[in-house]
Amino acid sequence: MKVKQFIYLLLIVSLASCISKKNTFYTKDYFPLSSGDTLIYQGSYNDKKEIDTLIISPVTIQNRNCFIHLQPQNISGSKILLVQNHFGPGLYRYDWKGNLYSSFVLTKFGLDTIRKKDFFIFLPKKISVGYRNTIINPEKTKQTTLIVDGIEDLVVNSILLKNCIKIRLEEFWPKHGNKLTAFVWLQKNEGVVKWIRTTNRVEELLYRSK
Repeated sequence: MKVKQFIYLLLIVSLASCISKKNTFYTKDYFPLSSGDTLIYQGSYNDKKEIDTLIISPVTIQNRNCFIHLQPQNISGSKILLVQNHFGPGLYRYDWKGNLYSSFVLTKFGLDTIRKKDFFIFLPKKISVGYRNTIINPEKTKQTTLIVDGIEDLVVNSILLKNCIKIRLEEFWPKHGNKLTAFVWLQKNEGVVKWIRTTNRVEELLYRSK
């Protein structure tokens, strides 16, 4: 009887381990940072549609390799006018462990003003359904909580995309007590394929150059 119970317990542990591994994903696979990649999105809001372009450019900050997600309109001569926007325009880097970092520092003041301490962990090396991380900006005027809601298949621009990671972003503005929600879907090797902003503007990936 004890042998059967032991075997049954092993089966349960083994099954739980398999389920856990199946629902665990490497952040690098779902938010790739490749120099020179260009992402084209179709944005829609209030029956209006427009094309948005996002360029991934390499930069070196404090001897660390980083990448800037920027739009052409963010570039003015030799200056980059950019603020951090979760999963969108912003400054990102991976450490040697595979953790994804970002920075709240305004790059319009110059990349040379950014220090190591200005970076925070945006997403860890591995994420799984149920993972959550709360980020507070330096001024403490906004609090954003990232929650991995689940894995979904969705249609983007008439194309079925399987096994996308759905992330919910809950924004809280303490001063006024305002609460806003956005959603982002990540697909392996593509990154952000759909984004419903807090303004209800919808961004859907049309093309990614590699």
